[in-house]
Amino acid sequence: MRGYMLPLAAALLLACSAAQAVHPLRWTGTYHCDEGRSFRITAEVEGRHLYLRWQGKPYVLDDRGSSDSTFDWQGSGFRWQGTTAENALSGERGPLASHCARGTATSAPGADGRR
Repeated sequence: MRGYMLPLAAALLLACSAAQAVHPLRWTGTYHCDEGRSFRITAEVEGRHLYLRWQGKPYVLDDRGSSDSTFDWQGSGFRWQGTTAENALSGERGPLASHCARGTATSAPGADGRR
């Protein structure tokens, strides 16, 4: 009886952790940043990838370690990490957009001159 309990418990734990994973649709939206920069994040329903739309072009991003409150997505020469309230986008040559927040340009950090 004990021989099958450990594999069963491991399978149950794995299923529970997968069900609790944050779906990438949670991060979708338009993000406005300092210096008037903005970008858009979309996702497929299956949640395998995010799509970054930067300067009119789409790029595929893959999850590199997201949790319930923070994210880290990378791919196509870009890295996007932080929270929905404060995040940054960088490229192969360094930062592209900083102090980004989801929502309207007037609600972004620094849009009214304050942080």
